[in-house]
Amino acid sequence: MDLISHAFLGYVMGRGLQLDKKTRLLFIIACIFPDFDSVSLLAGWEAFSQFHRGPSHSLVGGILISVALAVVFIGVVHLPSRKGLLIFLLCICGFASHVVLDVLTPWGTEILWPFSREGIAFYVTYFFDPIFFSVFFLAFLIIHFTRFHTTRNVRFIAVTALLLVSMNFGIRYYERDIALKTVDIPSTVDVMSQPTIRLDRWWVIAKTSFNNGYIYDIYGVDSLGKTVLTHTTVESPFINYEMSEPPLDSPEKAVSYSRKDRSVQIFIEDSDLPAVKTTLEGYVWTIVWYDAMAETQGGMSREMLVILTVDGTFIKVEMVQSV
Repeated sequence: MDLISHAFLGYVMGRGLQLDKKTRLLFIIACIFPDFDSVSLLAGWEAFSQFHRGPSHSLVGGILISVALAVVFIGVVHLPSRKGLLIFLLCICGFASHVVLDVLTPWGTEILWPFSREGIAFYVTYFFDPIFFSVFFLAFLIIHFTRFHTTRNVRFIAVTALLLVSMNFGIRYYERDIALKTVDIPSTVDVMSQPTIRLDRWWVIAKTSFNNGYIYDIYGVDSLGKTVLTHTTVESPFINYEMSEPPLDSPEKAVSYSRKDRSVQIFIEDSDLPAVKTTLEGYVWTIVWYDAMAETQGGMSREMLVILTVDGTFIKVEMVQSV
């Protein structure tokens, strides 16, 4: 979930717990600290794809981060060491709130790192949830800028905010199931869903094996109206073709060989629905990897351009923007 929503949650809950200003600031930092791995973007998109929602979002990382924050806080504020456990538990709670919210979104979170790099995602809400944001932003405004900040009122506001966003997630979970049932897909086909910024709009994706790749049927669904709004079919053969060696005398061999490049591997891992297009001019292959889900959603998306020769020489591998 977005960083600002995490921060508003930390502030409102900190006030609800009646934390003093310094401890409340620590709790807010604990709520947002896992996303400090976003600085990896400075090293390029490959580093960002590898590290964001990785170690800093894992159980091991959460414990280490919480210990570090607690030690620094106790040293700076000069608290007695007997309060160390309480401060540590507070940091753990802030970290846990961040991870719980993140796993509700479509982007995988590596909770079990370093034992597993599998990203866990529940596909309940979008990266930015307008209802969640609005509830905690309004709670922040009421608590911080009005006279309703007595202990009793603040706790009531904090609990009410938690109940409202819990209802929001519950409704989204229900609407997701309605969206899946709206599309008539055989039980033998792999099916997944993707949330959007609206709780009544969903993507439902059916994935069928096809020529060492997949056919993606992507449906835009109105879950409240129980209707299919759009249907897009994307054919992406060869993406699972086993590695081959030159000469690359067929598109499946060229696609397979392009996966030897580390940048291509990362791009595929980072894509919801990896797809590929190939063309051959003379002895040169042009291979374009793209995310069928991102292109269907519209707007600007990324593509990985690979140019290589029939004898297996990479001429160019670069990320390009597609509008």
